[in-house]
Amino acid sequence: MFLNKNPKSYKSGISLVELMIMVLIIAILGAVTYSHMLKMSLRSREASVKSNMFTLRVAAENFASMAEGWYPELGTHTVEDVLQAIGVIGAANPSRIADACPGTRETVVTTADALLPGSKTYGNPFWPAANCLDHLGAAVPPGPAPPGHIANPVAGADGQGTVYWGPIGLAGSCAMEGYVIYGDGYNEILDFVLRSGQ
Repeated sequence: MFLNKNPKSYKSGISLVELMIMVLIIAILGAVTYSHMLKMSLRSREASVKSNMFTLRVAAENFASMAEGWYPELGTHTVEDVLQAIGVIGAANPSRIADACPGTRETVVTTADALLPGSKTYGNPFWPAANCLDHLGAAVPPGPAPPGHIANPVAGADGQGTVYWGPIGLAGSCAMEGYVIYGDGYNEILDFVLRSGQ
């Protein structure tokens, strides 16, 4: 008796078809945005690899300033090893680029003699438990030849996110005249390369 029978007075709701169209539009926007966000994430990780390459370069130049302009063949060689290799006797300097190569983020630097920063700072952006160094420089033989990309490495091994130390000089002599630093990105070795003397 008190109900309004006029159909114009009722508000109409959203139909099922309109709701499905809205869900479809949201799904399409989400799919487009997700691929863009994924690419942004990969680019930021590759930027972290480049940052780690610069950090290794700073450590290498710091090493060379103590070793009369010479560089180590391996990251674990000390300044004393390099100076003895070039004929400087009596130099006692235990500084080295890193103590543990590759180790984990926790073991990159284990003593005050290592020049790379510790406290989990030199980490691999693609593999959270690993650090960014290659296996003692063995992945890149002396010379400027780039390493190969490893797409799906075992976590902690060389591959995505790894920074490679490539000494330039006579293999086995410990004292090197230069270096090349490579970085491994998500799909390939990065085009960005650091060299001594640049």
